[in-house]
Amino acid sequence: MEALHALYSRVQFSDEEFLALVCPMYTSETVDLLRKLFEWSVVDPRDIDDEKYLFAKKFSEVWNCSASPCALADRNR
Repeated sequence: MEALHALYSRVQFSDEEFLALVCPMYTSETVDLLRKLFEWSVVDPRDIDDEKYLFAKKFSEVWNCSASPCALADRNR
């Protein structure tokens, strides 16, 4: 997760970098794995598991960063 966070939090991607680095994350197998990781990381607010909470926090940061280039591209069209 740390590597994905470092990669996707980069300020700028060229189109080629975006295609090479981001698009491969959206195969059906990867999306299924990410769904399973998300489901695993859900925490009960009354009984927080620190490991799951920290993972979920980083997980959400990674996907927020990975969506940012898409949002910027849509805005610039």
